[in-house]
Amino acid sequence: MSSRYQAIVALLDDPTNVAAFLREYQRRDLDKIKILPPAVPREGGGYVFPTFRTYMREVTPAEYGAKDSVDSVYDIYTDGKGWFVYSVHKDEELGPFDDRQAAFQQAVTLAGEDGWVLLDKRPWEGSDVANWTLR
Repeated sequence: MSSRYQAIVALLDDPTNVAAFLREYQRRDLDKIKILPPAVPREGGGYVFPTFRTYMREVTPAEYGAKDSVDSVYDIYTDGKGWFVYSVHKDEELGPFDDRQAAFQQAVTLAGEDGWVLLDKRPWEGSDVANWTLR
């Protein structure tokens, strides 16, 4: 279990801490926040930005297979001639880009423009998801 996740779980064992958290959650309008987990590599060189819902419920693999169906926000892939960004929530494809990094950067830029808060690292480990399942 990650030390960050363990510390937060322990804090929430106290109802007074839960009350303080809920008040702050409401004060900051956090129910409106759009969190985008870090990109996960996809077999073949692309990337997937999974939805936060998927990220919370499933152990994130080190790499998604080329044909894995993933509930995602952005998918970065190649057709062999160029790189593309598919915006799932807008049903929009952008590209071609000359290289994977340019497509990745375009996805990050789009995420910011669309109001997503991109996490720079994983807030929990796969074992946390397995040990602390959602109901």
